[in-house]
Amino acid sequence: MTLLEYICNIGRIINLIRSTLYNNILAKFERSQKCLRQSVTNKPQLHKYLDMNQINKTNAARLLDAAGIQYSLVPYNVTEEDLSAQHVAAQLHEEIETVFKTLVLRGDRNGLFVCVIPGNFEVDLKTAAVISGNKSCEMIHLKELQQLTGYIRGGCSPIGMKKKFPTFIHESALLYDSIYIS
Repeated sequence: MTLLEYICNIGRIINLIRSTLYNNILAKFERSQKCLRQSVTNKPQLHKYLDMNQINKTNAARLLDAAGIQYSLVPYNVTEEDLSAQHVAAQLHEEIETVFKTLVLRGDRNGLFVCVIPGNFEVDLKTAAVISGNKSCEMIHLKELQQLTGYIRGGCSPIGMKKKFPTFIHESALLYDSIYIS
């Protein structure tokens, strides 16, 4: 099976959130096993969740709050030398398949777009180009990330970026009760 068969477009979901159709989004997420909730409720927790009233929230957290979508902020030790999804999964004592990474790409025809894929996957640039309506694409340069998205490496969320970008999420996210994303 190709990556194309595994990826579903959540650009519509992001647009619905932005256009305040939050109830429809919440129902869609509940039907898809709450794939954007960022905690695992059926496993013993080796970390404590943050009190969400006592922290400075990111744009992503504020948008999820406004949409009424359930999520949890889960702290872990960040190591600047290793910001990989494998490291995050180890810190959280979770399977790598449930830790998703956000990648920002530039297509030759349609400009910037976002792919959210499991931590143990590599993006297939040809497939990403096809699903985004481009002939070819490439990862953006690291030095562009914060300027374009408002996020830094290791903390880039597909929700709440500075601008609206088409966003594609790997359909395996639907297989889990919850996943971890930045």
